Amino acid sequence: MEPFVACNECAFPMCRPCYEYERREVNQACPQCKTRYKRIKGSPRVDGDEEEDGIDDLENEFDFGSRLG
Repeated sequence: MEPFVACNECAFPMCRPCYEYERREVNQACPQCKTRYKRIKGSPRVDGDEEEDGIDDLENEFDFGSRLG
């Protein structure tokens, strides 16, 4: 897995599956600086996410694209 920047505050690197697990099952915060993770495009929404006006990301939220073809 290739790490990406999961935290916008301290640039904590984490693989995407771990980021999504932390948001879904743990405390939704960076393990380094404790800032609440923001939703990254393509990741499913979790309770507490801010509403994103004008963004329709349902295809990525439910991962429909990977099942096609």
